[in-house]
Amino acid sequence: MIEEKEELPAMTDVDALLDKGRELLDKEEYDKAIKCCDKVLEICPDSYKAWNRKGCALSSKNLHDEAIVCYDEAISLDSNDSAAWYNKGKALHYKGLQHEAIECFNEVIKLNPNYFQAWHNKASTLIEKELLDEAIECYDEAIRLNPDNINALLKVATVLKDKKLDKEAEKYLYKAYLLDTSLTLRVETAGTLKDLLGDNYKEVTHLTLTGNLNDEDLNCTEIMSYDYSLLHLDISKASIVYNKREGMFQCFDLDSIIFPDNLTTLKDFSFWGWRGIKEFNISEDNSCYVAIDGVLFSKDKTTLIVFPQTKDTNSYTIPNGVISIGDDTFRFCENLKQIIIPDSVTSIGALAFYECENLKSITIPESVAEIRGNVFCSCSNLNEIMVASENKNYSSLDGVLFNKDKTAIIRLFQAKAGRFIIPDSVTTIEHDAFGDCIGLKEIYSANPVPPVYDKNIFINSTCKLYIPKGSYSAYSKADGWEDFKNIIEK
Repeated sequence: MIEEKEELPAMTDVDALLDKGRELLDKEEYDKAIKCCDKVLEICPDSYKAWNRKGCALSSKNLHDEAIVCYDEAISLDSNDSAAWYNKGKALHYKGLQHEAIECFNEVIKLNPNYFQAWHNKASTLIEKELLDEAIECYDEAIRLNPDNINALLKVATVLKDKKLDKEAEKYLYKAYLLDTSLTLRVETAGTLKDLLGDNYKEVTHLTLTGNLNDEDLNCTEIMSYDYSLLHLDISKASIVYNKREGMFQCFDLDSIIFPDNLTTLKDFSFWGWRGIKEFNISEDNSCYVAIDGVLFSKDKTTLIVFPQTKDTNSYTIPNGVISIGDDTFRFCENLKQIIIPDSVTSIGALAFYECENLKSITIPESVAEIRGNVFCSCSNLNEIMVASENKNYSSLDGVLFNKDKTAIIRLFQAKAGRFIIPDSVTTIEHDAFGDCIGLKEIYSANPVPPVYDKNIFINSTCKLYIPKGSYSAYSKADGWEDFKNIIEK
């Protein structure tokens, strides 16, 4: 097979190459856009536009780390490039690095105080940091600059209601009600949604789509929710006919979605990025999936697939009969303080409870036979992981998760502070077992042989490490352990 080659402008025509890169970005041909930008950079390594556009293409492929490198190059070449600062802020936001994202949005605002998307996205990020008063101020500025920003109006109303300021919230809700815009469209030819929307692109709040959708159409709704006003998306009567951005569709500010009636796979959806979602919906006639109280399950209700990240509840009991908790299922569910796992569950997926910041404690029942990687990573208030004594695969000691015979540490709870004693039975420490445990001041390892670790176990290697007498040489040379600055034999 002969690979089709993209025709590019003359190698020395930088402006034409930049225009071509922009065109390829708009067409969502991201790999070709990257190649085009690389051609520009071969000719003109100092082209900040090429670095920025390459970053946009990489971000669209969910390669945010590589994208940030490109944005940094653009900024180093032109620190007044507000677009590069803004795009870097969005990439950092996608990665959950709120503090760094806010710094970027602040740079945008300094360069261009009328950049309402920067105000809006700064506000969204401040909410994730629970800086609600500052968030309201930013939303208000975004609304001043763009009075039709219904998304910002509703976000402020939600924050005010959370602060029990109902009268103030009603004012924003009324303004949003006056702007409420619903639209129903049939997309006969996949990839034409943006053209069909025309001038409604930025104003639509409730969008119902039928017909045929592809990755370009999904990306269009993604942008409508992130940068503009879209809150509710109904694609129940639509078909996803082709998506080359498999697993990349994510809507940060969408409140609800109704999935296609004929949906048979979720490979097109990246649920961890849906950080504004309140409920998932799908037809009762769907053969593969079912939504119960806004939570998405497999049709037979044995797999809990995804929990809405901003669902208005602080406690959730997983229904009895669920066997598997999927990867990323409760990721970023910051409202939840309690999750009750029934005895029917046998497996818990990777990153299942990632960044459940208000989760206080959790109990692993007797039935669980598999816990995949980084399950409790970034659960900053978790102070206890308990395991049923009858469980044949896992155990706990002082709220710390071990394998059954306590030869492996799987996870400390992140709120662990002060001192931690590693039992002499421990020979292995699993990946990220000590991740984000920055409150630890002293670690005591009772085993004269340094336990083997995967990687990234000690985020705070400045704390004191106490080890058995005669084992200094072994620990000071062992991978991971040699990073400690204070190793003391005792």
